[in-house]
Amino acid sequence: MLSHAADELAPHAVAFYLRDLAGEFHSFYNAERVLVDEDGVRNARIALLAATRQVLGERPRADRRVRPRQDVIPVPGTSGAGEAG
Repeated sequence: MLSHAADELAPHAVAFYLRDLAGEFHSFYNAERVLVDEDGVRNARIALLAATRQVLGERPRADRRVRPRQDVIPVPGTSGAGEAG
């Protein structure tokens, strides 16, 4: 997901993905009990909580990875591609 967003120079795709994930998680959490008696179901739901937390918790680092590369879009005042050196 991050690689595709970076390749396409589409950081908004990461934001949309995270928004959708948060919405889906919110719906799940409101509809289902996590701490149920059945061990397998409870453990699976706790694992889902942990995985969602990990993905949403990585958001700030993911934003930094999606910045446009300077060789594709030169930043003024740098020696990126397309500038006279």
